Amino acid sequence: MNKGNSLLEVTIAVGILATALMGATSLFNTSAVNNEYTNQRVLAFKACEEVMEEMKVRPFATLLTTYNNTAFAFLDVKSLPNQNIGLIQITDVGAVAGNLYEITVSITHPGPKPPPFSAKLVSRRAK
Repeated sequence: MNKGNSLLEVTIAVGILATALMGATSLFNTSAVNNEYTNQRVLAFKACEEVMEEMKVRPFATLLTTYNNTAFAFLDVKSLPNQNIGLIQITDVGAVAGNLYEITVSITHPGPKPPPFSAKLVSRRAK
């Protein structure tokens, strides 16, 4: 009577187990990267919202002369090599849409470390 497992059976079992563990490890790694990316985008949108709220209370003339095409620092992600990646743009869309102007607040990080992310908010306001 044959008791125990042969060397071939043990080798096959270890190979199957190693393959399953490598797949699970890859899944955890991908999940961690996606979680970091999502967290950075949420922080970028929050920063855009804060800047947008500041811009909404300012008069159109001040926005156009003082804040148009102005960069701002995005300090929420400490690992960024350049934190001045925010941009405020004011556009007079009166010719297209009547007595309106458009505020665009965007944050764009092209990557590679941390991974690329971006956020953009647009609001149209009456002059």
